[in-house]
Amino acid sequence: MKKYAETSLRYLLSTFGIFLVAIGIALSVYANLGINCLNATAYAFNIKFPQLSLGFYNFAFFTLCMLLQMAVLGKRFKAIDLLQLPANFLLSWFINIAMALCASLGLSADSLSSQIILLVISCIFSAVGISLEVLSKAWMLPADMTVRAFSIISKGKFSTVKIAVDCSILLLSCIVCLIFFSNILGPSQTPIIGWGTLIMAVAIGLCMKVSTPLLQKIPLLKG
Repeated sequence: MKKYAETSLRYLLSTFGIFLVAIGIALSVYANLGINCLNATAYAFNIKFPQLSLGFYNFAFFTLCMLLQMAVLGKRFKAIDLLQLPANFLLSWFINIAMALCASLGLSADSLSSQIILLVISCIFSAVGISLEVLSKAWMLPADMTVRAFSIISKGKFSTVKIAVDCSILLLSCIVCLIFFSNILGPSQTPIIGWGTLIMAVAIGLCMKVSTPLLQKIPLLKG
């Protein structure tokens, strides 16, 4: 019974972490300085075809990532890896909730200072959310699992493969932006890839160096 309660709590904490990540994504959209490279392709589709939500496109893109994992891993893709699907659904649903919440609050960035403030808050929320997700050892999001899949195939370090995967997604996003907007960065008034994208690529990792040790002080997240 104790183990069941502990497992349930881990999934609850991981779900909360995913919610924080979704808030971070929404805040980066409202900062309007460029979005995280992992979400850039989905955001490009959302800007071009606004009839469907950012959460929907994010779900579709990450589902394609999961299918890519299946193709790459073959029989090494385990049944437990399918937990990415509900985790992906949760993230996408939370993104839509976070976007609606920001809109209802009338959130806007009318100056560079307000844009930077939103971007900093976005990085903090994202870092804490990712730390919770990783330390909880429960839900698995497709982005990290895709990196894991290529790490297994290439026998390379996770951190090294992650850089390669992130750069590949960024390149794909640039191609999509070029096709949709004749500009590799997206529309000038709503940049999809900008210097905010570069800041998040570094800042989230740096924030995690603080958030992860702090969260590890929680007994459940120590091991």
